[in-house]
Amino acid sequence: MPLTLEFEDYGGRELIAEPPQSITMEGMPERDSPKAGDLSYYAPSNALSLTYSDLGEWVGAVRLGRIEGNLSILRGNTEPVMVTIERVE
Repeated sequence: MPLTLEFEDYGGRELIAEPPQSITMEGMPERDSPKAGDLSYYAPSNALSLTYSDLGEWVGAVRLGRIEGNLSILRGNTEPVMVTIERVE
């Protein structure tokens, strides 16, 4: 960390990007229900997700953290956006 990636809107509910390497699901729950404001990983498509709408339950999804700040900046992006993910202590 930090990690900067190019995110694109997906389905009008989240921004997604492919991390530079897959994230292990070892020790993670097999499913999760990403909520607005979550940073999640979806293993089947190797995608990081910045969620701005609740997504419902997905097998292979795991929450990695929470977005701090105003989620409205994630909505309505018709072009890819660069996002830096940092760990907050």
